[in-house]
Amino acid sequence: MKPLMFAYGSNLCLPRLISRIGAVRFLATGYLTGWCFRWNKTSSDGSGKGNLVETGSSIDRVWGAVFECPGLSLEELDRIEGVGNGYLRRELAVHTPGGTLQAGAYVATPESVDDRLSPYDWYQTIVVTGARSLSLPLDYILSLAAAPAIPDPDRHRWLAEMAPLAQALAPPSTHTDLIDPDALVLRRIGTIHTPFRALEGMPIQPGGARDIPGHIMLRADLEPALKDLAGFSHIELLYYFHKSSGWKPLVIPFLDDVPRGLFATRAPRRPNPIGHSIVRIDRIEGCRIDIRDVDILDGTPLLDVKPHVPRFHETGTIRCGWLETVADRCRETRSDHRFLNLSDAGRETNDGTSSEVL
Repeated sequence: MKPLMFAYGSNLCLPRLISRIGAVRFLATGYLTGWCFRWNKTSSDGSGKGNLVETGSSIDRVWGAVFECPGLSLEELDRIEGVGNGYLRRELAVHTPGGTLQAGAYVATPESVDDRLSPYDWYQTIVVTGARSLSLPLDYILSLAAAPAIPDPDRHRWLAEMAPLAQALAPPSTHTDLIDPDALVLRRIGTIHTPFRALEGMPIQPGGARDIPGHIMLRADLEPALKDLAGFSHIELLYYFHKSSGWKPLVIPFLDDVPRGLFATRAPRRPNPIGHSIVRIDRIEGCRIDIRDVDILDGTPLLDVKPHVPRFHETGTIRCGWLETVADRCRETRSDHRFLNLSDAGRETNDGTSSEVL
């Protein structure tokens, strides 16, 4: 069995966690009872790092996430997480929406605790941003953000910690955006795996992806939701365009050479970058769905799965606008760098448009 880890500090930030231990599989968010979070773990840079302190009180909770670490043995994970070097591993009961999971949590040894310490600002930002990305309870996030932090006097260290994660971890100027009434929180329910490690050469629509295989790994706590899905031949996937950011109101799509309104295209750079594909089910086993006709990038975060029922979409005569005469070309057309972030690629035009996909 692969080791399970309860992440509660900087490991809540998925990019940072992956950079430290490699590929992980998210299982669920959850909490410990009888424990509290403190910034009192000593470190080589003189600041406080995250730690679990046992209180025994049923009103104390520490929120976090349970991850499976498929590429590591327990001994390897212990070494990376500092067992024998200021940390020890405790097997703890994590309360999740799907039930209780036993997972290892890394706790500071008594000689590595100093309650006088405070975290550096960059470390606190990483912890808070990780908690936000996992949609932990708002009051818990605010308690993390309210802790006093100190600026790191080593500017080079600050840049080294923050620069690789600047886009994901940019701290807000205030915490008011945590309660923005216009903000919606969507949580990943799984990950889509496909042969497409790079954007270049991918089909731009499922019509050009006939028989291309892939699979979905759903969160473990959602396995019961797959009941009865095997009776359908096709499913509709809603997912997050995680390699796209920014958007423009006019785009030049693959299948045309003139600017079109964004909402009259299927370009991935959108105000809310959500994708939609209809794929064919091969089989369902546990939390895994094997699929075909895949036009999706490997590692794409999955937001929702729905059965595809053509009769639900019967709306009479359909007009396809500017795509009427060119839609069939999607079978041969392949993507290129135009899927990338606005800062990375895309040919800008002098009228404010950008080159995009269908």
